[in-house]
Amino acid sequence: QPDDQLIYGGILNPFTLNLTSSVEFTLNVTDPLTQRSATDNVFVNVTGSPLSVIATASPQRICVGSSSQLNAAAGGGTGTYTYNWTSEPPGFTSAISNPVVTPLFSTQYFVEVSDGNNNVSSSVDIIVDTAALPPSQPTGPVTVNVFLTPESNYSTSESPDATEYFWKIVPSEAGTLQQTLNNCKIIWNPQFNGTASLSVAGINSCGTGAFSEALSIQASPLIGIHDIPVS
Repeated sequence: QPDDQLIYGGILNPFTLNLTSSVEFTLNVTDPLTQRSATDNVFVNVTGSPLSVIATASPQRICVGSSSQLNAAAGGGTGTYTYNWTSEPPGFTSAISNPVVTPLFSTQYFVEVSDGNNNVSSSVDIIVDTAALPPSQPTGPVTVNVFLTPESNYSTSESPDATEYFWKIVPSEAGTLQQTLNNCKIIWNPQFNGTASLSVAGINSCGTGAFSEALSIQASPLIGIHDIPVS
């Protein structure tokens, strides 16, 4: 006894299970003819510590195209370890303790460590961020008389994955931009006459995303003058 620490305790020379802590075993022997019995004890001292592993990733949050260093910090047990990495979604395997990965999307990585006697496992998630999605097409005046209206205001809907915005006007000589997040003011060149295209892109930790659909703006400095009748 204890029977739950033995493969089978009803024989002369039983084997223990893989022990993770010290155990005192009790042997009870009975003579079936005389029904006399005797008891003795033996203490099995387990040194070291149980096998363990902690999976980590550095960094744990990356942008598409970047890499992360996995690491399986194993300890205890026999001190001799083998590693088996897998992933969800499936597709990644490795047999080293610290592989480098470049996932295209958020992935959970699993590692199983064996010391020859026992197996333990751990997991770590890597979050993959992408550049901000294109904001909506800017809204605002599509025809402007720059002589009468030297400034025009435009806006776009907020993008959930953008922390900043970058506005662009083409051609650049149409005017200068004053931008505040998803709002933009065009200060027109008072002599510009033509079509200007205004677009906006979102910015986050992964850089500048694709630009929105451009808004075409017809701008002119010309004003009409009524004909004066000739008398």
